[in-house]
This record gives sequence, C-alpha cells and structure tokens, in this order.
Amino acid sequence: MQELALKGARMTGRSVAAAWGVVVGLAGVLPSAGTDAVALAARQVPGALDDAAIERAIRAGASVFPPLELTDRGGLFSGAGSGYRIILYTPDSWIAHLAEAAAEAGEALSAAEIEPQDRAPLLRVFASPSAPTVGSSRDRSSSVMQVALLDERRRSSLQPQATRPFTTRPLGLLGSGALTGLEATFRLADMETLRGGAGREFFVQVEGTGYTKDFKIKRKHFNRLPM
Repeated sequence: MQELALKGARMTGRSVAAAWGVVVGLAGVLPSAGTDAVALAARQVPGALDDAAIERAIRAGASVFPPLELTDRGGLFSGAGSGYRIILYTPDSWIAHLAEAAAEAGEALSAAEIEPQDRAPLLRVFASPSAPTVGSSRDRSSSVMQVALLDERRRSSLQPQATRPFTTRPLGLLGSGALTGLEATFRLADMETLRGGAGREFFVQVEGTGYTKDFKIKRKHFNRLPM
C-alpha cells in the first residue's frame, strides 16, 4: 500500500481521513469530512467499542486483527480491466489499521484519540476499481458504482447505510480522467440479520461500469472478520 496520505498530520480528530490514504492507495482523492458517511458513523451507536477493547486492538495490531482483502480477475475475462479489490474492516481490524497508520506517521495512538465514528459497530467495505491492464485505455476498465451485501443464496440484499466515493488514477492509465472506487458502510447488526446466523456465508456485490462481481465471503474468511 502507498504511504500515509496525511503523513505529517496528527491522528487526533483526523483518523478516518488519514487512514483513507493508506486504504485507497495509488492517488486517492479523500472525500470531504462533511459527507453522509461521517455524519452517520459519528452518532453514538449501541455496541461501540469501549476504551479497553480499543487498547487491546491497538496493542495487538494488524498482525492479530488483519482486514479481509479479496481480489478478482473477472475484468480480464470481460475486457474491463484487471479486476476489483475489496478490503473489509470490522471494528477491531479498523482500530488496528488506525494504529498502524499512526505508527507509520511516527505517532503512538491511544484510546482517547479514537473518534466516535471509529468506535461504531460497522462493517467498512473499500471497493477499488478494476484498473486497465498496462498500456490499455480507460474504456478497458470498470469504476465502482454500487456495493451491497447478499445472503448466501443471493435472495436478499442489504444496501449500505452510507457511501463515500474516492478516485484513483492507476499508473499507466491512457487518456484523461480517473477511476472511481467506493467505501460502503454497513451496520453489523443489519449484516447479521441478512445472514440469518453468525456461521452463514454471504456475498459482497460490487457493481461497476464494466461488470458486476459477487465476492463470496466463506467460512474460512471469518477469522479475519471478528465481530
């Protein structure tokens, strides 16, 4: 991943924006702090991590609480780029990520610096666009338009409570413009209702301008999604 976009900034009050620079990578354009996603997450939600849980996640770090990262090669078969990438964070892995981002900036993170939106019981899905292969034009790519969750039979879907787009310009992209990715935020309680049980598999559906991909979240992935 790329270096922290706001490497010189303190994490206090800016944790989400700073961490975005690491998650998005490439040349991601950060959304404004006044977006719906921040307004939603900033509300106090029952089940938010307390200081003790946050300190445990900070000490453990990303080696103990890594996010779940999946990629696909569907774009190669559809002529729409090299494939999407999704990164899923649950509260523990998000806090561990913030701590890692702070360490890369030469700072130590504490529970007192964690903002309310970072404590909330949310699933964060970062879906990056399918970039064109080296030397290909922009029309051989797929920007992300929507992200949703599906139950294991793909009969029911859950739309995000909030979304935030981000833009990237992959190296080697021919022509003008950039590609769009999306952060989608879901309440963990809503996700569990959709799944119908903690042990049930589910899908993350990424719909783009070039093709749609359903990423299956299998039982073998659950150890990277601590709830």
